[in-house]
Amino acid sequence: MSRGSVDPQQIAAGAAGVESAEKLAAAVGVEDIDHVAVAVWRIRDVLPLYRDLLGGEFVDAGDDLSKNFRFVQFRYPGGFKIEILEPLAEDSFVRRFLDRRGPGLHHILMHVTDIESAIEAAERAGFRVVDKSLRPHGWNEAFLHPKSTEGVLIEFGKYKRKEGESGGEWHFPYTLEEVLDGILGGPRT
Repeated sequence: MSRGSVDPQQIAAGAAGVESAEKLAAAVGVEDIDHVAVAVWRIRDVLPLYRDLLGGEFVDAGDDLSKNFRFVQFRYPGGFKIEILEPLAEDSFVRRFLDRRGPGLHHILMHVTDIESAIEAAERAGFRVVDKSLRPHGWNEAFLHPKSTEGVLIEFGKYKRKEGESGGEWHFPYTLEEVLDGILGGPRT
């Protein structure tokens, strides 16, 4: 067991509260693995790998100016996505991650059927849940702290629709080049 990880006996004891691994997994309710996220110093520098060599199709992006980071997503055959994160300022959590660990795997996003149930099941099983962001509508998320998951940050996510809101196909309105040039409000990178 690595330093700082959850004791397997603690997990077993927590899981016993839901009677079995199958019931625990059902309580978490993973629907799919949406993406893995990779932190890098500069998105442009990794395009030859994730877009060109691996054939990723650009599908989504965002600049979160409150947290000072940018992400872009590429989709691959089968629907799997890789999200690339880059810091936009010195005080970005992505910058802190890169300073401590260097470029590499940042998190894995799993869509769940019920975010509250997934959080409750994870906590009952002894995992440390952090950065919960729960709303009546829109994007909801929570993370399993990497010290309780052998070093991997796992994100549970669920989009809660308003009553009557359709879930139709959505297409990102800008090109990758426009995003990297700052059309979403961040700097050109």
